[in-house]
Amino acid sequence: MCSNGLPDNCQVVSNSVYKCDGKGGLELVKKCDGTETCVEKGTKADCVSNDCKCPDDGTVCGEVFPLSCKLKATALYSCKKGQNPTYLKDCYPNRCSSTSMAAASAAEVFVAEASNDQCVDSCKCSEAGLICGSTFPAKCNLKGTSLYKCTGAGVDPVLETECTKGCVVNAGDDSCTASDDCKCKDKDDVCGNAFPSACKLISGALYSCSAGAGTNPVLLKTCPDNQCDVQVGPDQCKPGPCECKDTNPVCGSTLPDSCGLDKSTLYQCTKKGEKPSGGQKCESGECKTT
Repeated sequence: MCSNGLPDNCQVVSNSVYKCDGKGGLELVKKCDGTETCVEKGTKADCVSNDCKCPDDGTVCGEVFPLSCKLKATALYSCKKGQNPTYLKDCYPNRCSSTSMAAASAAEVFVAEASNDQCVDSCKCSEAGLICGSTFPAKCNLKGTSLYKCTGAGVDPVLETECTKGCVVNAGDDSCTASDDCKCKDKDDVCGNAFPSACKLISGALYSCSAGAGTNPVLLKTCPDNQCDVQVGPDQCKPGPCECKDTNPVCGSTLPDSCGLDKSTLYQCTKKGEKPSGGQKCESGECKTT
């Protein structure tokens, strides 16, 4: 995985490739130099050149290029080494299978191979290896907690193991995980009060599980008034008195004086739980919302 997709409080090296260490932590694989950007392909990651030029002849998925290249991740491009990629077609709603990132057996880093990427059915394997059923769309009817074997791109995943305690998505092959009620169950943010008290997490705090099932929850923030809201999807802190309740604009006059906002200004709310920002002074001196 790329460090740029992890929360700031993970204290990882920026623009670097990491893998799970099997103990709920992260292990540095390599740091990308100044001419490279870390790019994720499925559950794999690699340092790729920033110049947006084709690394080799062949066909290549847009997702293997840095975001700064502004290529469509689900699309297939034609490549001539050293030239700009040329759009061929969009694989969506299926997916683009990249063969240009392969595991180096000893170092567990990824090296470039000849580019021969292709569009594959979203319920087919995108590469060889062991993979959790949870990485496939729901329509594929695979069990999310089971481990499947893929012998190559475009073939059907075959059940390898029915994991009794869950399946962990790793940088290389995925794996079954041992039971631990204090570990993350998926990649969603989760309230500390969703775990048993024996885990000794802060009940009124929000934790990140972005590293996936079987990893340790990482503290994101302590919720205002220690109020964390357990939900069907990702959990959230209940908004504090000075935070947005939704994404609708809010008048400074509707919030407590302690928030320090101007009462005749209309503020923007971009996300629930964030502080109002921006602001437009009302010419009449009175702020009203409909």
